[in-house]
Amino acid sequence: MEVIQSLMEHEKSETTRIYAQLSGKLGRNFIRRTFSLFKQRNIIINVSLFN
Repeated sequence: MEVIQSLMEHEKSETTRIYAQLSGKLGRNFIRRTFSLFKQRNIIINVSLFN
C-alpha cells in the first residue's frame, strides 16, 4: 500500500485506502491510473503479487 500511496502522491494513507476499496468503474479507473504511473516511471512490478 505504501508504494501505491507514494506513486499516487497521496499525503495520507487513508486516501489510498479509499481508492483501494472502490469497486466497479471507479476501481478500474484507479487501477488504470496506478499502472499508468508505474509505466511512466519505468517501474516493473511482479503481477503475481496481486493474485
